[in-house]
Amino acid sequence: MKRRSLRRNDLEIHHLIQPAIASALIPEYKESEAICIALHKSKYHSILTTSRSQINSLLFDYNSKKSLAYAIGCNTKPRTIPSPVLLEAIQLHFQKFPRIYEKASLDASRQDITTINCNANELIPRIPLIDPPFLGNVQDIMKYGNCVKDLRVKIRRFLEESGHSEACSWENTDLSGKYVVHKDTDPLTGRPRFLIIRIELDHSETHEEESDNYIKTITTYYHKITLSYK
Repeated sequence: MKRRSLRRNDLEIHHLIQPAIASALIPEYKESEAICIALHKSKYHSILTTSRSQINSLLFDYNSKKSLAYAIGCNTKPRTIPSPVLLEAIQLHFQKFPRIYEKASLDASRQDITTINCNANELIPRIPLIDPPFLGNVQDIMKYGNCVKDLRVKIRRFLEESGHSEACSWENTDLSGKYVVHKDTDPLTGRPRFLIIRIELDHSETHEEESDNYIKTITTYYHKITLSYK
């Protein structure tokens, strides 16, 4: 793919699992046949890599499944690869290499090491099908966020009508607050992560309207919307 791409595309080929780790965990592994993801050079260099000493510690301290889960999880840390792309790559990997060593092997020539079958679903339940940091805007998040249904109706209406993270108005109600719209789990730490929409009051304006000898005071609240992923 890299040879066939245009010279100015600056593509780099990223291995789903670092070859040094994969060779110690997967009996049939061949680097030339491994599952890879094409990335722009700038994004490629943001992917976490594991040093030789870290690899040795990883393979010594953990069994093969935990080591493999860690190696796959490194792809999620900088949020460079969208989760749907990563999930597809993982599924393709396990279709091609369904067996792993029961314990890591640093000697590829050994033939007496026990192998076991490994299902992709054993290692990827913590990777979300929809990755909020890649959704793009508030409307997408309102469509795909798995906690949106728990928001108050008025908050949902406001966010659906706002469209983008900029000043939005709402009459007679200050909607300021923090609202969780999506929840998943960090595949590296196992800790919960939350996508939070913060609605902040920017300013308010008050005016009066007269109707049928009745004067009505209307206050319009202008809010700003920001996103955070914690």
